[in-house]
Amino acid sequence: MHNLTDDADLSRLINKATDKQKAVFFPRIIRKCTPQKIAECHDMTDRNVRDIVDRTVTNIRKGMYEVLKKRQAEGVSMTLQQKEFLHTIDEEKEKHC
Repeated sequence: MHNLTDDADLSRLINKATDKQKAVFFPRIIRKCTPQKIAECHDMTDRNVRDIVDRTVTNIRKGMYEVLKKRQAEGVSMTLQQKEFLHTIDEEKEKHC
């Protein structure tokens, strides 16, 4: 699954996921399978599937935030989407303070 992106940092973050996370995350995000269908295939509850997907997304977002902040500090050019991502996360952090 980590081979689906050209960004080495994102690929590394996806690859860090556990086998269980990958088994649930890929069909949910890439194939758009329902949590119920994934749960049935992996003998777990759909609530557990949603929790695993949420935690995986959170871990990837945190990791990407750190990577992009480092790139920003080093003066590496970033896409508009990457800049908007940083801005959105920074705004979320400000709201929680």
